[in-house]
Amino acid sequence: MEEAAKHLLSKKREEKVWPILLIVGIFACMFILWYLMALQHRLLDIRYPDFRLDSVVVSPCPLTPSLAVAASAGGSSNNSNWFLTATWDLSLVFINPNHILGFSYNNFRAGLLYGDEEKKDKLILAMTPLPLPPLNKMSQTTINFSLAMVRSYVGEDMANELLMGGGSGGCYGAARLGVKLLKRVVS
Repeated sequence: MEEAAKHLLSKKREEKVWPILLIVGIFACMFILWYLMALQHRLLDIRYPDFRLDSVVVSPCPLTPSLAVAASAGGSSNNSNWFLTATWDLSLVFINPNHILGFSYNNFRAGLLYGDEEKKDKLILAMTPLPLPPLNKMSQTTINFSLAMVRSYVGEDMANELLMGGGSGGCYGAARLGVKLLKRVVS
Protein backbone atom coordinates (compact mmCIF):
# COMPACT_ATOMS: atom_id res chain seq x y z
CA MET A 1 0.00 0.00 0.00
CA GLU A 2 2.80 2.32 0.81
CA GLU A 3 4.33 1.70 -2.61
CA ALA A 4 1.02 2.50 -4.32
CA ALA A 5 0.84 5.83 -2.46
CA LYS A 6 4.42 6.69 -3.44
CA HIS A 7 3.65 5.76 -7.03
CA LEU A 8 0.56 8.04 -7.08
CA LEU A 9 2.49 10.93 -5.50
CA SER A 10 5.35 10.65 -8.02
CA LYS A 11 2.81 10.50 -10.86
CA LYS A 12 1.18 13.75 -9.67
CA ARG A 13 4.58 15.47 -9.53
CA GLU A 14 5.30 14.42 -13.13
CA GLU A 15 1.96 15.77 -14.32
CA LYS A 16 2.51 19.17 -12.69
CA VAL A 17 5.99 19.69 -14.17
CA TRP A 18 4.98 20.05 -17.82
CA PRO A 19 2.79 23.20 -17.39
CA ILE A 20 5.64 24.95 -15.62
CA LEU A 21 8.07 23.93 -18.36
CA LEU A 22 5.60 25.14 -20.99
CA ILE A 23 5.25 28.56 -19.33
CA VAL A 24 9.02 28.90 -18.90
CA GLY A 25 9.51 27.89 -22.56
CA ILE A 26 7.00 30.50 -23.77
CA PHE A 27 8.67 33.25 -21.74
CA ALA A 28 12.10 32.14 -23.00
CA CYS A 29 10.90 32.30 -26.62
CA MET A 30 9.37 35.75 -26.04
CA PHE A 31 12.61 37.00 -24.50
CA ILE A 32 14.68 35.62 -27.40
CA LEU A 33 12.36 37.29 -29.96
CA TRP A 34 12.48 40.60 -28.07
CA TYR A 35 16.28 40.41 -27.91
CA LEU A 36 16.58 39.67 -31.64
CA MET A 37 14.26 42.57 -32.53
CA ALA A 38 16.25 44.95 -30.32
CA LEU A 39 19.49 43.71 -31.86
CA GLN A 40 18.12 44.12 -35.39
CA HIS A 41 16.95 47.66 -34.64
CA ARG A 42 20.31 48.55 -33.14
CA LEU A 43 22.35 47.03 -35.97
CA LEU A 44 20.27 48.29 -38.87
CA ASP A 45 19.01 51.54 -37.33
CA ILE A 46 16.63 51.93 -40.26
CA ARG A 47 15.48 55.50 -40.84
CA TYR A 48 13.39 56.98 -43.62
CA PRO A 49 15.18 59.11 -46.22
CA ASP A 50 14.91 62.88 -45.81
CA PHE A 51 13.44 64.97 -48.61
CA ARG A 52 14.16 68.70 -48.55
CA LEU A 53 12.99 71.40 -50.95
CA ASP A 54 16.13 73.38 -51.74
CA SER A 55 14.91 76.07 -54.15
CA VAL A 56 11.83 77.18 -56.08
CA VAL A 57 11.80 79.53 -59.07
CA VAL A 58 8.58 80.50 -60.80
CA SER A 59 8.11 82.10 -64.19
CA PRO A 60 6.59 84.31 -65.48
CA CYS A 61 7.33 86.78 -62.75
CA PRO A 62 5.14 88.23 -61.25
CA LEU A 63 2.41 85.63 -61.50
CA THR A 64 -0.81 86.91 -62.99
CA PRO A 65 -3.81 84.60 -62.81
CA SER A 66 -6.29 85.07 -65.65
CA LEU A 67 -10.01 85.34 -65.16
CA ALA A 68 -12.29 83.41 -67.48
CA VAL A 69 -15.91 84.49 -67.30
CA ALA A 70 -18.51 82.03 -68.52
CA ALA A 71 -22.11 83.13 -68.87
CA SER A 72 -24.73 80.82 -67.45
CA ALA A 73 -27.54 79.36 -69.54
CA GLY A 74 -29.90 82.18 -68.59
CA GLY A 75 -27.32 84.83 -69.42
CA SER A 76 -28.10 86.91 -66.34
CA SER A 77 -25.39 85.78 -63.90
CA ASN A 78 -21.71 85.17 -64.52
CA ASN A 79 -19.51 82.38 -63.20
CA SER A 80 -15.87 83.37 -62.68
CA ASN A 81 -13.07 80.86 -62.99
CA TRP A 82 -9.45 81.74 -62.24
CA PHE A 83 -6.67 80.01 -64.18
CA LEU A 84 -2.89 80.16 -63.94
CA THR A 85 -0.17 79.40 -66.45
CA ALA A 86 3.28 79.15 -64.90
CA THR A 87 6.40 77.02 -64.74
CA TRP A 88 7.80 76.05 -61.36
CA ASP A 89 11.48 75.03 -61.35
CA LEU A 90 12.25 73.12 -58.18
CA SER A 91 15.32 71.57 -56.65
CA LEU A 92 14.84 68.67 -54.22
CA VAL A 93 17.57 67.14 -52.07
CA PHE A 94 17.22 63.48 -51.10
CA ILE A 95 19.32 62.25 -48.17
CA ASN A 96 19.65 58.60 -47.11
CA PRO A 97 20.99 58.57 -43.52
CA ASN A 98 21.18 54.75 -43.26
CA HIS A 99 24.54 53.05 -42.79
CA ILE A 100 23.48 49.65 -44.13
CA LEU A 101 20.30 50.02 -46.21
CA GLY A 102 19.84 51.68 -49.61
CA PHE A 103 16.51 52.63 -51.19
CA SER A 104 15.14 52.63 -54.69
CA TYR A 105 11.73 53.89 -55.69
CA ASN A 106 9.17 52.86 -58.25
CA ASN A 107 6.64 55.31 -59.67
CA PHE A 108 8.13 58.41 -58.02
CA ARG A 109 6.14 61.61 -58.69
CA ALA A 110 6.08 65.16 -57.38
CA GLY A 111 2.99 67.33 -57.26
CA LEU A 112 2.37 71.00 -56.54
CA LEU A 113 -0.55 71.47 -54.15
CA TYR A 114 -2.52 74.45 -52.93
CA GLY A 115 -4.33 74.53 -49.61
CA ASP A 116 -3.96 74.59 -45.85
CA GLU A 117 -1.68 72.08 -44.14
CA GLU A 118 -4.47 70.95 -41.80
CA LYS A 119 -7.11 70.40 -44.46
CA LYS A 120 -7.38 67.15 -46.37
CA ASP A 121 -8.86 68.66 -49.54
CA LYS A 122 -5.95 70.24 -51.35
CA LEU A 123 -6.01 71.32 -54.97
CA ILE A 124 -3.45 69.57 -57.19
CA LEU A 125 -2.06 72.21 -59.55
CA ALA A 126 0.58 70.17 -61.40
CA MET A 127 2.22 66.75 -61.24
CA THR A 128 5.25 65.20 -62.92
CA PRO A 129 7.19 61.91 -62.71
CA LEU A 130 10.72 62.12 -61.33
CA PRO A 131 13.68 60.00 -62.44
CA LEU A 132 15.14 59.32 -59.01
CA PRO A 133 18.27 57.16 -58.99
CA PRO A 134 18.69 54.61 -56.19
CA LEU A 135 19.67 56.13 -52.87
CA ASN A 136 22.75 54.26 -51.74
CA LYS A 137 23.67 54.10 -48.09
CA MET A 138 24.83 57.40 -46.61
CA SER A 139 24.21 59.31 -49.86
CA GLN A 140 22.76 62.62 -50.96
CA THR A 141 21.17 63.25 -54.36
CA THR A 142 19.80 66.48 -55.84
CA ILE A 143 17.06 66.40 -58.47
CA ASN A 144 16.10 69.46 -60.51
CA PHE A 145 12.72 69.34 -62.21
CA SER A 146 9.94 71.54 -63.56
CA LEU A 147 6.23 71.53 -62.92
CA ALA A 148 4.27 73.15 -65.73
CA MET A 149 0.82 74.60 -65.22
CA VAL A 150 -1.12 75.47 -68.37
CA ARG A 151 -4.43 77.14 -67.60
CA SER A 152 -4.71 75.24 -64.32
CA TYR A 153 -7.75 76.09 -62.24
CA VAL A 154 -6.65 77.88 -59.07
CA GLY A 155 -9.81 79.31 -57.60
CA GLU A 156 -10.51 82.81 -56.37
CA ASP A 157 -8.69 82.44 -53.01
CA MET A 158 -5.37 81.49 -54.56
CA ALA A 159 -5.74 84.04 -57.35
CA ASN A 160 -6.22 86.81 -54.77
CA GLU A 161 -3.17 85.62 -52.79
CA LEU A 162 -1.02 85.58 -55.92
CA LEU A 163 -2.24 88.98 -57.08
CA MET A 164 -1.42 90.51 -53.68
CA GLY A 165 2.02 88.87 -53.69
CA GLY A 166 2.86 90.10 -57.17
CA GLY A 167 1.88 93.71 -56.53
CA SER A 168 5.36 94.72 -55.33
CA GLY A 169 6.86 94.43 -58.82
CA GLY A 170 8.86 91.35 -57.90
CA CYS A 171 8.15 87.72 -57.27
CA TYR A 172 7.83 87.98 -53.53
CA GLY A 173 4.71 86.93 -51.76
CA ALA A 174 3.08 84.14 -49.86
CA ALA A 175 0.63 81.49 -50.91
CA ARG A 176 -0.38 78.21 -49.32
CA LEU A 177 1.55 75.96 -51.70
CA GLY A 178 3.23 72.66 -51.01
CA VAL A 179 5.11 69.92 -52.81
CA LYS A 180 3.91 66.36 -52.26
CA LEU A 181 6.03 63.36 -53.14
CA LEU A 182 4.20 60.21 -54.18
CA LYS A 183 6.34 57.10 -54.12
CA ARG A 184 6.48 53.35 -53.77
CA VAL A 185 9.55 51.84 -52.10
CA VAL A 186 11.04 48.87 -53.96
CA SER A 187 13.88 47.98 -51.59
